[in-house]
Amino acid sequence: MQGHQAMIAAVTAPGKERTTAFGKVGVCFGISFVIAPIINKVAGLFFHDSASLFSAMILSFFGVYVAHKYVNDDEFASYKEDKKDNKEESKVSFQKVIKIAKEPNVLTVFLQKNIAVAPMHIPFAVMQLYLIEKFNVTEGENSTIQIAIGLLIMLVNGFGISYLRNKFAEEKLIHLGALSLLLVHAQFSYFVYFYQLYFILPFLALGMTLVNTVSDSILTASVEQNEQAIILGICTAFASFFRTLAPSVGGLIMDKYGFSLIGYIGVICALLSLSVGFLFPIKNAKISDETKKDT
Repeated sequence: MQGHQAMIAAVTAPGKERTTAFGKVGVCFGISFVIAPIINKVAGLFFHDSASLFSAMILSFFGVYVAHKYVNDDEFASYKEDKKDNKEESKVSFQKVIKIAKEPNVLTVFLQKNIAVAPMHIPFAVMQLYLIEKFNVTEGENSTIQIAIGLLIMLVNGFGISYLRNKFAEEKLIHLGALSLLLVHAQFSYFVYFYQLYFILPFLALGMTLVNTVSDSILTASVEQNEQAIILGICTAFASFFRTLAPSVGGLIMDKYGFSLIGYIGVICALLSLSVGFLFPIKNAKISDETKKDT
């Protein structure tokens, strides 16, 4: 995902074009949610217990083939022809990370994104278990929920991002995404009826998509081109860190305090993310110039 975003950032202009392009990557992510259960079901007819492993291998080989066949190397020739000094500038170091953090908008948007999104990894990690224990959800129903999430992510990325980006500035879209996640966490704090999922899933897809996609667009627009992969890598590292902790933290919270505490934590974090955005508004630099051109 990070590599795809870095490549897209290299060939798109900051602002609406890049946000829309990142949204299309999100469409592919949504498609994977939809087709993964179907592929595993079909693969299970041939490979039984090893179905997931073999289907993942086949799809990975297919991805390598598509990248080799259809990605135009000339588009990224500048990276190959960089002088030694430029390559040195692209290396990651603690000083480099500090320099990137001091760039306008970077720290603000980075904090907004991670404070809003990180708590969502906790309910994701234990949701399936909670649905089984609370509502006796079957494996087939869990697959249906996963497909529904994928379809909603596809719709938001495919149509919602482009439409909303034409109507609102990127800063407003992050606020809208955080508000959507606030509503989701509010539902998690009192998740006692199965039909609440019909309210949770659309706002979950909208919130995660807006915060992630728009934040990544702003972050790559706020740094130099040879720093775009670095900032995306930092975002991915933090997401992986929170995702690793989530199952342990989520399981502990469910055992000791109940699922509702996960919702309360999310509400606090969503409000904190919104507060960061309002207290430290995004400074209009490259982003605003591109927005003016679009309008």
